[in-house]
Amino acid sequence: MGVAFACLTRGYGRNSAGRLVVSDNDGVLSDVNAAGDEPFLLAENLRGRAAVICDKNRVATARWAIENLGSEIFILDDAFQHQQIQRSVNILIIDATNPFGSRRLLPAGILREPISESKRADCFVITRASESGAQDQLRAYIKGFAGAAPIFTSDIELAAVRSLNGNRSVEDLTDRRVAVAAFCGIGNPNSFFALLRRKALTLPTARNFATTTATPKPTSIRIVREASARGAQALVTTTKDAVKLSPLRFEIPCYVVDISMRIEEAEEFFRFVNESIQR
Repeated sequence: MGVAFACLTRGYGRNSAGRLVVSDNDGVLSDVNAAGDEPFLLAENLRGRAAVICDKNRVATARWAIENLGSEIFILDDAFQHQQIQRSVNILIIDATNPFGSRRLLPAGILREPISESKRADCFVITRASESGAQDQLRAYIKGFAGAAPIFTSDIELAAVRSLNGNRSVEDLTDRRVAVAAFCGIGNPNSFFALLRRKALTLPTARNFATTTATPKPTSIRIVREASARGAQALVTTTKDAVKLSPLRFEIPCYVVDISMRIEEAEEFFRFVNESIQR
């Protein structure tokens, strides 16, 4: 039997309270409503390879997972500022399109800690690197506090396109005469829209709709009406939004774009992480 992994996350936006085991070492145990979209997607993608557990108390949850699931390695999601657990490696992700927001702390900005605390990172990963026109400047800025910590770069790529309900082919999206309305409810919508445009899709509508797990139907009606009014013949959305909208039926074809993350120095990155864990 291999090493038992567990991903610990707070689970923002979920309709449950307390500790929730979204998946164990074998399969998914929860639905998207109870788990929230991101933990549910993690559980689906890591099915049979890692457990996913929601709880704001990461320390207590880690102890529970050791005792009940035999977990040996933990991956903490969105927890750089959560220092109650000692780590083997701290990986700090920096979005090249909006690296430090307004440089202000919450609630005035998006930072949870001062930028100076970035020095705790063991390595840095710049995401959406190709979408920034100032990648070299950002790398030089990070080096100012990174010390000897390595800096890796990554980009998002289109991994697959599929029908939302699995009942249509994707020919609408390969025919460039078809106008496609893109919509999403993610934190960086412009990056998603830019990816679609790089694939030469015509987007008469590109909107960041606040889709929610609880009330997706009114959102879908609004999306279809606006898209149709602007001449769209098909819809396209993100994997994250799809888990909330999949029970619905749209009046025009709706497709899901699955994206993946490609690290430029992937071999060096995984070697660094593995060596850090072994130490």
